[in-house]
Order: sequence, then C-alpha cells, then structure tokens
Amino acid sequence: MAANCPGTYENIPISTGRLNANFVKQEEIGAGSFGTVYRVHQKLFNQALAVKEINMKNEKDLAKNVRELSVWFQLQSEYVVKYRNHWFEKNPDTFLTIYIIMDLCDHNLRHLLTVKSKRYNRQGDITRISDWEYLICYYLYQEVLIGVDYLHTHKPAIIHRDLKPSNILVAYTHDKLMIKLGDFGLATNHELDQSHTENVGTTKYVSPEIFRIRRYTTMVDMYSMGVICEEIFQIDSLGDDIVEDKDMLKDIGNDVHTNKNKISEFEKITLLHDGKLFIEILEAINYLHTKSTPIMHRSIQPSNILIIHHAHGRFVKLSDFGLAIEHHTESQSHTQFPNAGKYMAPEVKQSRKYGLSSDVYSVGVLAQDLFNFDINKFEYR
Repeated sequence: MAANCPGTYENIPISTGRLNANFVKQEEIGAGSFGTVYRVHQKLFNQALAVKEINMKNEKDLAKNVRELSVWFQLQSEYVVKYRNHWFEKNPDTFLTIYIIMDLCDHNLRHLLTVKSKRYNRQGDITRISDWEYLICYYLYQEVLIGVDYLHTHKPAIIHRDLKPSNILVAYTHDKLMIKLGDFGLATNHELDQSHTENVGTTKYVSPEIFRIRRYTTMVDMYSMGVICEEIFQIDSLGDDIVEDKDMLKDIGNDVHTNKNKISEFEKITLLHDGKLFIEILEAINYLHTKSTPIMHRSIQPSNILIIHHAHGRFVKLSDFGLAIEHHTESQSHTQFPNAGKYMAPEVKQSRKYGLSSDVYSVGVLAQDLFNFDINKFEYR
C-alpha cells in the first residue's frame, strides 16, 4: 500500500531502520544527481525490488521529491516503472533521506543500445542495418512511444521533460522484454495556458522552447522522442537535400477520395499530439516489411501518408505504391533514383543494393518533420 504523499515538513512521519528491517540491500544499479538506486530483497514476500535512496539537504530538496511522488502516484501502467511505497528517515549527515520502493528493472535503454551497437557493429551506417536490427529498433521505439502516449493522454496530461535513454528502463516480465518510463523528478502535470519551469533536463534531449519560454506543451517530449529515434536507429540525416516547402498530411473523406485542402497547423499539431500518429505510421510500414514477401515502399513522405476519418475512428493509410517493390533477398538489385528528394535513403540514390532499411531512413526524416525539429541544427552541450 502506497504511503500518503506529505504536504509539508511538519507532517512528515519519520521512520527508523525500516530499510534494514524489511529488506536486504544488495548491489547498486544506478546513481546520479537524483540519488542512488539499489537492488533489494524483500524479506517478507521473498521478492526482488529496487529502492531509490535520496539524501536531501533542505526543504527545497524535499519539495522537489514530494512533487515527483505526487506525479508518480497517479500512474498505473505497465509502461511506467511501478511505485510501491516510500518513507522518510533522519540521517545525521543530511536534512532528511527518502526511500522509494519500486519494481526492479535490470537495465535501461542506454545499456540496450550499447549492446545492440556492439552486436551489429555498423558504426552508424544506416545502409548496413539488417532486417533483424530494424525489427529490434522498431519494437523498442514503438514501446517507448506507447509509454509517452500514456503520460500525455493521462488526465491531467503529464509532461515528462527528461526523456532520455538512461531514464527509459528495461524489465523482463513473463519472459517478455518490457520498456518502462522512469525518473519522474522533472515530470509535471500540464493544463492549458499553464507556465512551467525552464532550463530543465539533459540539454541534448531538451526541446529548445524549454530554454526560451516558460509556456510549452507535451510536444516538448516529442522533441526528445525525435532525438531518441535517431539514437535507436542510428540515423544521421546530415547532408539531406533541403526542401523549403514541406508537404502537409492530407485528409481523406469517408468516400476515400482525396481531399486536396491542406489541414491547418492547429489540426496538424492535434493529429501529432502524443505520438499516436507516428505509432500508426510505424505499424503500417511494419505491415509491409513483415509480409511473407516483404515490400519496400521507397517513397515514404508526408504526401503519401493519408488519414481516413469515419465512425470507427481515425486511421493512417500508406498510399502511392508507384515505387514499391517486393524485396526477396539482400543480394537483390533494385532501381537507383539519383535525383530523389530528402526522404529517400542515400543508398537508394547512390546504389542498386539496398533493403528494407531504406524505408527506415525515410521514417527518421519524417519524424523530424512531424515533430518539427532538426537534429543537425541543435547545439549539444
């Protein structure tokens, strides 16, 4: 049973020796400015869990951690690290220590990407991605997107604000690898017209508007997801042709005839909100790539991704199969398109030997358009 979240220092119940009485503290599995995470063994139920130990220096630190707990309390999803309990103890060297018991996750996405990179060893060359690596990347990214979508569709919506591989954890449940979002130290509830704190998170993954303005939305998390997409797929779009006029997504009526009216910027943002649209695009491409005879689309771009609305909801449909082709083997030769636009992979422009990974490149460029960022123009610090 989760303990109640305290409001002020005065009404905080203080425990003594509770960790050692109920748990066997084992090895450290994570550390940083947020505190230290240890593997623990729960004596009563003979269960492996994790404890986050945070030494607080003052009431400001206390308020920050109480805020994290207040957000974490609200979340009940298999895509979020499960909070179980917490308590406070006095410590002679600090103002106060908080212990947070949570489900155990053995690794994080950063570890997984390091292992993947060593296993496939393509040194960032997207043209060498194998079908197996592509499927792994697709699965990982889709799982993270589902977790972020859960936060953004929560009532009230929650902005994580610190999405990065080290905060995306990996657990094994019933022999299945599960991706779980963790570390809600910077997470915040979001209401319309609400102002938020600026200058938070790890710079590389933080949307520029967080540094410039105090008014931002859940879309700042989608910027982080764009950077994470580049890392998962090891995509570098530097050197792509610059196209000034970006194609807009087109709307489709119930009669499935193309509506040539461009949707408004407001509608575009609404459609992209929470990553749902991108998940559906990935699922559509995965359908082509996992057929008994895989199909390469070779022309994945916004104008070829259509949206159908009817009584059962909104559906993403891939269109324009004029360049699509069956892909039987890696040794198969295909047509070269030297003058193709920015969405087409370099190997399609330069070589006749390419595979399903060429569509993945297009998805990476598409992600930058959808979430309105350019990974090559943002200065990492």
